[in-house]
Amino acid sequence: MEMEEYNERALVEVANDEDGPNRAWYAAIIVTPVGNKRYLIQYTTMRTDDNTGFFGKVMDTLHIRPRPPDIEVPDQFVMLDQVDAFYKGGWWKGVIIKVLSDDSKYHVYLATHEEMEFKHSELRLHQDWIDGKWTKPSPGVHL
Repeated sequence: MEMEEYNERALVEVANDEDGPNRAWYAAIIVTPVGNKRYLIQYTTMRTDDNTGFFGKVMDTLHIRPRPPDIEVPDQFVMLDQVDAFYKGGWWKGVIIKVLSDDSKYHVYLATHEEMEFKHSELRLHQDWIDGKWTKPSPGVHL
C-alpha cells in the first residue's frame, strides 16, 4: 500500500491509536516531516490545558489522512444515513437512527456503540479514505 506524503501546512485529519477501529478523526495541520513517514502535526480543534495554543504530536502516516472534500450536506439527514458526528473535538463515525420532529436534531448510533443526539450542524456525510481516494460508502449500515 502506497503511503501518502504530506507537505508542510497541509490540512489533514489524524486519528489516535487508543480508539482502535472506532477512532475519531481530528482536524490538524502538518507542521513538518520528521522522517520515516512521520510528521509533527498540530491539532486545530484541541487546545493545550493552559489554553495558550493547540496540541502538537508526532504521528505516522497510518494515522493521517487528507481532510475529506466538502460535499453538499443535505438539508435534512434521513434514517440510516452514514454520518460523521462532531464530538469532543473530533469526527466520529455513526448512523442516523432517529430523525427528531424539529428536523434539525438527530439520534446517531456511533461506532463506539453509544447513542447520542446531534444538531444538523454537528454532522457531515461519512466518506471513506480507500487507496488514496475519498469514496462514499455503499448503502447499508457498516459500523
